[in-house]
Amino acid sequence: MKKFENKKTEITNGESTMSYAQLAGVCIKNINPQKGLTLEEMRQGIKVMDILEKEPESIELEDADYNFLLQKVNTMPWAMYHKDVIAFADAVKEAK
Repeated sequence: MKKFENKKTEITNGESTMSYAQLAGVCIKNINPQKGLTLEEMRQGIKVMDILEKEPESIELEDADYNFLLQKVNTMPWAMYHKDVIAFADAVKEAK
């Protein structure tokens, strides 16, 4: 089991600021159009997104779900420079 805090960021989505849970959701929903998804990836992504959408104070993931999220965070192509993106990625990588 891995756990990291669901902090608010200065990154905005419309009028509201985004949380680490929302950034994690963006990473999971980012799909390579040439590769697509396997059914197992879809199942695991939906399972993790269900946890994230509850906006918990701390995000707790089973090891397999954590490794899935970590892989998504590590391969996410960001369209901006932002210190909160780095802080988010570091929080996921350093989860205990």
